[in-house]
Amino acid sequence: VNQNGVEIILIADREGEYTIKPATIVLNGKQYKTEAIKISVKQGLKPQIPSGQHLQGAFLTAEVSERNPFLNQEVVLVVKVFARDYSILNRMRNYQEPDFNDLVVKSVSEKVNDHEKQVLINGNTFISREIARYILFPQKAGEITIQPFAVDVLISGYYAAETHLLSTDPISLRVKNLPGGKPKNFSGAV
Repeated sequence: VNQNGVEIILIADREGEYTIKPATIVLNGKQYKTEAIKISVKQGLKPQIPSGQHLQGAFLTAEVSERNPFLNQEVVLVVKVFARDYSILNRMRNYQEPDFNDLVVKSVSEKVNDHEKQVLINGNTFISREIARYILFPQKAGEITIQPFAVDVLISGYYAAETHLLSTDPISLRVKNLPGGKPKNFSGAV
């Protein structure tokens, strides 16, 4: 028996129930057909990160350009670390990002001009450094929660270096449906 086949890897961009229609092939005038495949996609397997973990003199933030975007509207998300001691910035390890459920995400690799700067927060001087920048496109209307981002910081202890977790708070986006009356040539870009 001679066998040939095609392997396809599927990556879901959101939770839900999906049906893959049957595949068909015609050999020697006879049609062969597979069964339909039903797939249930659930939230990713990344571990949950505790939110809002701070360290004495250091914390992590995630900021978005728009908390109430329209469906498929570009939203910029920036993750920054703030530290009172410059050496903390050099001891960061193991950056972790959450699953981006219901979002199409593009990571921005270029550094911005103000990637690192000195800022005053509640009368205290901090150094802020941008860790990551993303462009997000919401794919469903309603509430979308972006779980915390995190980074480990190595701190010298009495016996050895200890790892401390810094994490952001979750971010909620309230995504609005597009207004009615779309033009005939509208194809989904916002």
